[in-house]
Amino acid sequence: MASTLENALRLVKPGEMVVSLTDILDKLGNKITAEEKEQLLIDREIEKLEKFFGGVAEMDKLPDAVFIVDTHREDVAVREAVRMGVPVVGMVDSNGDPEIVDYVIPVNDDAVKSIELVVNLITDAVEEGIKRGKEAEAKSDGTEVQPKLRTKTKPKTKKVEKNEV
Repeated sequence: MASTLENALRLVKPGEMVVSLTDILDKLGNKITAEEKEQLLIDREIEKLEKFFGGVAEMDKLPDAVFIVDTHREDVAVREAVRMGVPVVGMVDSNGDPEIVDYVIPVNDDAVKSIELVVNLITDAVEEGIKRGKEAEAKSDGTEVQPKLRTKTKPKTKKVEKNEV
């Protein structure tokens, strides 16, 4: 999986139509004569490839940033993103190198609960940022603005008088 970002732009040039693996299989379906078991294996392989590379096939530019859970384990991905000029947001444990990560999140990246917590927070923040971007776009276009993503209310506080203390 090394050089995924670098090769992503070489796979599909901007403006070209992206063809999924299932479309290719459909076109070749008349020419391929496979037994049911072989067809099942081919279908599983296609699902696996789409799971890992489906998003990459649709990229027409480098991502604005990458989020990496274990920067020590995924050091190749970190180095590649740095080389390509893509900012790295990374969860760094005591065994990782925070010098090569642009935005360090110090956390125990071996604990499942801490990974879940940070990933959920990052996901919520990204979704909220996308929502706010769409709201800002809608305001500039003059179209109706959608409600905000988060609907949490502020906690009610009771005003305390000086005499009550």
